[in-house]
Amino acid sequence: YLKTGSYVRLERDIASYINGFIRLGGAKDLGVEPLIAYYFKKRNEIGLLRMIMVSKLNDLPKEQILERIPEVV
Repeated sequence: YLKTGSYVRLERDIASYINGFIRLGGAKDLGVEPLIAYYFKKRNEIGLLRMIMVSKLNDLPKEQILERIPEVV
């Protein structure tokens, strides 16, 4: 934030951190955790698609769009 004056990097890092927890929950074999992880993965995927589509409609450069996308594996 101090370098750019923007919270985009912080927002992306927080999303990547939360996605790490979701990945750990989805790796379990039994229990409710895989179902909850599936729900949050789908919700995250829909949010990413919405963000990309709105960015394209607003003619944002590709670099700015890629900067906002968290690490998704």
